[in-house]
Amino acid sequence: RIRQIFRWGASEELCSYRVYRRLRTIPGLAIGEEGVREKPAVSDVDTATVEATLKHLPPVVGDMVQLQLLTGARPDEICALRPSEIDRTRKVWRYRPAQHKNKHRGLDRVVFIGRKGQKILRPYLDRPADSYCFSPAEGEQGRLTELHERRKTPLNHGNRPGTNRRTKPKRKPGARYTTASLRRAIHRACEKAQITPWSPNRLRHAAATKAREIGGLDASQAILGHQHAKMSETYAHLNLQKAEEVIRQIG
Repeated sequence: RIRQIFRWGASEELCSYRVYRRLRTIPGLAIGEEGVREKPAVSDVDTATVEATLKHLPPVVGDMVQLQLLTGARPDEICALRPSEIDRTRKVWRYRPAQHKNKHRGLDRVVFIGRKGQKILRPYLDRPADSYCFSPAEGEQGRLTELHERRKTPLNHGNRPGTNRRTKPKRKPGARYTTASLRRAIHRACEKAQITPWSPNRLRHAAATKAREIGGLDASQAILGHQHAKMSETYAHLNLQKAEEVIRQIG
């Protein structure tokens, strides 16, 4: 990151190019180097952990988790999903995010959605095409509805629905979930389930493992969107075909 800053500074003539050239001679940090914190490798999240977490998640967030597990999409791709970006003309739907990690490299990104994913997604498609499928406001409404259904106090006692809400809350539900709000919701559910918190990226790893078992490494790479700029168009096309077939089998 420091090198990138000085490279930009040199390109804008804010510092000498010699400084950037000297910075390039400094070796990177080695694995196991003293005083450097090592992050643990991201691993799959097992089915039992996901199921235990789903029991304590709001319905909307639960559907987001299940859809990511079925498609291998990135968390931000699930959060930013819109009806207008989904091609529903085929048996296996194709979701092309307007913004994605490798867009600046000129690469296409396709997220395949099989029949199980379609079943989860259908209730969220009945809305304006340019709006987000997963809304925090809907998630909060679902949570309040669930609390009301579990209510044991008679309605003529205590607070009635809607009477204990703040007129000027400090935070209002946004138009869409973010990766941070999705992660916080999962962590809160894990605390309720009394299990170790896990991040939504581990769902992507679990989907990749299953895809590789069915279709091999190249299908797994295509599902995850791990394409390189030098990859030929023919090879990418073959990858997409295999990825679509694997998602059809997964659901």
